Amino acid sequence: FQVIGFQIIALLIVSLLSLKLSERRVSESELDEAAKTLANLRILHERIIQSIRSGLIVIDFEGKVHIFNAAAEEITGYKASEIKGKRIENLFGNLEESVAISLQAIEKGEQPPRFEGDIITPEGFAIHVGYNLSPLFSENNQISGLIITFQDLTEVRAMEESVRRKERLAAVGRIAAGLAHEIRNPLGAISGAIQVLQSTIPKDSPQNALMEIILRESDRLNQIITNFLTYARPRITNFSEVNVQEAINDVFTLLKHSPEVNSKHEFYISESDPNPIILADPTQLKQIFWNLAQNSIKAMPDGGTISVAIKRLNDQRIKISFSDTGCGMSAQQIRNLFEPFSQSTTGGIGLGLSIVYQIVKDHGGSINVRSIEGKGTTVNLEFPPINYLTLTRMREKSNQKTS
Repeated sequence: FQVIGFQIIALLIVSLLSLKLSERRVSESELDEAAKTLANLRILHERIIQSIRSGLIVIDFEGKVHIFNAAAEEITGYKASEIKGKRIENLFGNLEESVAISLQAIEKGEQPPRFEGDIITPEGFAIHVGYNLSPLFSENNQISGLIITFQDLTEVRAMEESVRRKERLAAVGRIAAGLAHEIRNPLGAISGAIQVLQSTIPKDSPQNALMEIILRESDRLNQIITNFLTYARPRITNFSEVNVQEAINDVFTLLKHSPEVNSKHEFYISESDPNPIILADPTQLKQIFWNLAQNSIKAMPDGGTISVAIKRLNDQRIKISFSDTGCGMSAQQIRNLFEPFSQSTTGGIGLGLSIVYQIVKDHGGSINVRSIEGKGTTVNLEFPPINYLTLTRMREKSNQKTS
């Protein structure tokens, strides 16, 4: 019986050990399943963050960046690896005031306001963004950091400015023609009288030099009036197929004989699509390039380079990048660049770039400017591809302006 008793006890011990081992296997299986679930949740969490179309940044109380999603990379031009671990001030500037206002609103149970500011891209360009700040709570419901969500407002603000510009133009156009003619008539009389007087005195006379100044400045004033009328009047546009490269070369040829150009100025086309044909009015297209070139020359009176790149984009639009190595512009100057009679970096006042803007829009194109102070400016023009629909729309626009 002792042997049987030992066998029974051994059997019970084996059964107990088997049960414990089975429980351990179940426990390990549950742990594995929990680990897989946690890993899947982390992947889902990361995918959600990266799929959000708004820029998303998470920072701690020291201002260090911990999360920088794909939209943030796309908007700012920075890689997450370049930003993570660094202070947010390197990107957004000082956020202390915005943080204080947001936290006060949350304490009162109110929605935090939306803020706006500029972010400087790796290339040195400023993009305008709108952003919100939200607190990040820890497990014990304490604020452990901040969540910043932001969107690029550059195009939105450009559209708003375009509407305001059109409203101002409507007011300017109502008085332009009459006022310009009232000025031009006495100006012509002054110029004619000076030419008669000039014919009665020797060419080496001091008075002759003064008369030359009067004539030159009269011509300049007359040119301003001409630009003003060009800007205010509806233009009759005759569309045809134009080779962009040939048009630019024609303008460069004329520029080389311009009195403002010296031997230290260089003009060239850095790259070109093999068939850069667009639908445009040849005269107006050349006026765009001429006005842009004149503006660039004024920005580099002691010499510099104007280079043009002509590319065909994936959607078949033609992109023309007009770059110079001039003095560059501030963000505020860029915002006012296409305003009528705005003050330029070179101290000149005129309508040259306002006319450029209007012609580009009349051709169904777009224009944007990137500039770095002290380094230069790039004006990017984009024109639609040639097709039947483009031709029809352009002719409709031309007919509307004519009528």
